[in-house]
Amino acid sequence: MQGGGLKRTLGHIYLLSRFYPHYVREVVSWDGGKRAFAIPAYGRAQAVPPARCFASRARRQRLVEQERRRRVELAYCILMTRAGAHAVGLGCEPFAAAREGGAVWASVPVIRTPLIELVPTGVSEVRVSYRNRRPIDARVEEDAYRMSPPSEPGLESRLKRLVQAPRRSSRYRLEAEYESAVAKAAPTRLEWLGTGGKTIRVIHAPASGVSGVPWQDVSAPRLPLR
Repeated sequence: MQGGGLKRTLGHIYLLSRFYPHYVREVVSWDGGKRAFAIPAYGRAQAVPPARCFASRARRQRLVEQERRRRVELAYCILMTRAGAHAVGLGCEPFAAAREGGAVWASVPVIRTPLIELVPTGVSEVRVSYRNRRPIDARVEEDAYRMSPPSEPGLESRLKRLVQAPRRSSRYRLEAEYESAVAKAAPTRLEWLGTGGKTIRVIHAPASGVSGVPWQDVSAPRLPLR
């Protein structure tokens, strides 16, 4: 899938201003003939509605900054392919966010798509720690790793009740309960390990849950990422 075919595929999944086909590389492959490719790209900025459409000036300023980042920050998009199936977008994030474990902090326990993220050369394994479960160790290949966020018992049923709640008052309460449960299930620490398990770097979860402006928005995906 090169040239025009890749451009058409990306166009169906992401809103990008440009990408670099000569620098596309396969980073991970796994069972069932699945292959993941990292594609350097810039996001396409979207128009921000006028100030009268927002309850606060700060909210609009955050969106303006997010759109600016889409234009100027080089990101990479992950595209998963499999024989006989359509390509699937697994998300985009700035290269700078990957250095802080951006995809890990933005992962959602109820959506079971693989998480694939780049790491610096020299990292051979990644360990993700949680509050109430054993850490997950992921092997690094081609400076990238793959893992599936663990499912959290009861979280899907909470989300279903929230979606089906008939009254606004009920939704507020259920939303607070759901967000609290997601926070408890979220990862707390990311470790980059080198040869022999030597610790290269430890990254703790940001206080906000994600690193600054949500990384998954830099590409303005046409489809949900996680």
